[in-house]
Amino acid sequence: MSKLNKYTDLVFLIVLGFLSVRAVYEHFQYGYVLSINNYLAFIVWIIAFAVLLVRPGKATILMLMAMFLSALNIINFTSEIFKAGISNESNGFESLTVNPLALLLLVIYCLVNREAIKILLNGSNAEKMREQDRMIDFYYKKFISCSKDELNKVFESFDEYPIEAKMALKKIKAEIEVN
Repeated sequence: MSKLNKYTDLVFLIVLGFLSVRAVYEHFQYGYVLSINNYLAFIVWIIAFAVLLVRPGKATILMLMAMFLSALNIINFTSEIFKAGISNESNGFESLTVNPLALLLLVIYCLVNREAIKILLNGSNAEKMREQDRMIDFYYKKFISCSKDELNKVFESFDEYPIEAKMALKKIKAEIEVN
């Protein structure tokens, strides 16, 4: 994880922490009632901060989850309730609504931190190389146990196999030619 991504996570954690501290201040100063959503947000913020200090790469996932949950008003970092949506509150339950402020923060976070999000979704180059090596090893073990006749049939249909299998077959062919 680059320093830029770590600092981005830290800046957004500070912004969310500031909103949470402001909510607590308004609770004591003006008598706003803090809901369970606020307490859940405090807990998520503390966990995200601890994860950022210990394992910075994992904080990005937590930050995305926190801001997504906040955008849906499941957790709330503010004392105000911002929402956009249609709901029927007569039964005492509130349907999911969108918090425009949290959604804006989520969009900005994704734009600023898009490289880290791409790595989260697609995996890093090192992870891809490990997976490819694992698959090559799998096909190598699979094909090396074949008899000569079976190997000849496999080499006849060489183009039908995935890249990893082709690499394993080339390695086997080189070993056979050496012997």
